[in-house]
Amino acid sequence: MKRLITLFAAVAFAGQAMAQPWKQQPEAFDFEAKAGEVTVYYHITNDSEPCTVEIVPPSKLIGDYYSGFNGTKGDLAIPETVVNDGKTYSVTRIGHFAFYGCTGLTSVTIPNSVTSIGDCAFYGCKGLISMVIPNSVTVLGKSAFCYCEGLTSVSIPNSITSISEGLFYGCQRLESVKVPETVTSIESSAFAHCTSLTSVNIPNGVTTINNGVFEDCRSLTSIEIPKSVKSIGSGAFGFCGFTSVTIPEGVTRIGYAAFDNCHNLQSISIPASVTHIDTLAFDFCYSLKSIVIPQGITTIYPHTFYGCESLTSVTIPNSVTTIGSAAFLGCGSLTSITIPEGVTSIGNAAFQNCRKLKDVSIPKSVTSVGKDAFKGCKFEYKE
Repeated sequence: MKRLITLFAAVAFAGQAMAQPWKQQPEAFDFEAKAGEVTVYYHITNDSEPCTVEIVPPSKLIGDYYSGFNGTKGDLAIPETVVNDGKTYSVTRIGHFAFYGCTGLTSVTIPNSVTSIGDCAFYGCKGLISMVIPNSVTVLGKSAFCYCEGLTSVSIPNSITSISEGLFYGCQRLESVKVPETVTSIESSAFAHCTSLTSVNIPNGVTTINNGVFEDCRSLTSIEIPKSVKSIGSGAFGFCGFTSVTIPEGVTRIGYAAFDNCHNLQSISIPASVTHIDTLAFDFCYSLKSIVIPQGITTIYPHTFYGCESLTSVTIPNSVTTIGSAAFLGCGSLTSITIPEGVTSIGNAAFQNCRKLKDVSIPKSVTSVGKDAFKGCKFEYKE
């Protein structure tokens, strides 16, 4: 059941990055022109001075590709201007789905005339190795580089203030990203499933680590969360590879499955400002050895520390009143636990299969102990 819950969560995070962009529909093209060996399709956005165009896909979507690309491949240098019927147009935008599914593109150079890149503009360009984004670009659309599996590095210009939803989702070879200090928002699943990512910075000014931002960045061995961050969203760091994390003072919420399956995580510092740690937040953190739950937490939610096999020390504060179902299930190295006065409820299987647990203090305030709460422990609970 637990694995199904985790799988459902992962699919939900992925869906956030994938679903929203499809609401955008590309414009029909008005003319086409060659840029080197690549045919580029243009939609006229302004036919009087200043004359402007945006790049759009060639025709309608057929299967996984737009008809008309016909095996487009090679290096692409997008021109600043293009001529049609004797009129010169400035290329100001790379539109929604512009190069969607162009698996043969290997590099793209974007001119300074371009100010925005649309949703899914380079989605699925698996052969794209390098990308130069000029400072003229102020908007990067949702999932713009999603599944660009060959992309190894990218430099985001200082003109960008927001890393959009699903921007680099599934860029499996992306190793490093320099996020400029101008960025104040990194949206959901922006770097999810970038499995080769070893280095990324979160700028000061970012206040929320949104849902699934770094999910499955398994090569990410260290992360510094800036003091500006106040909330860590659902699945934000699930399946990451780091060994230690310091959550800065000021963070108030750690979301659902935020550090789910961080198998290498040995230590984490949670500040007193945190008042909510959600379900599955640290489940299957196999290497986590100790945890101090901050004063102010009132509920230890279900499955919070489920499967933390190396956990030997847990400090539960006096503010806690409820220990949820399976909260510490399978914490096989836990030998003792002090449940503070004030706890009234211990959920089903809360400490089940904590096979070394033999020293437990249960206060008189506890009025409800769920089924199998201490099953499989050395401690035998008698009602």
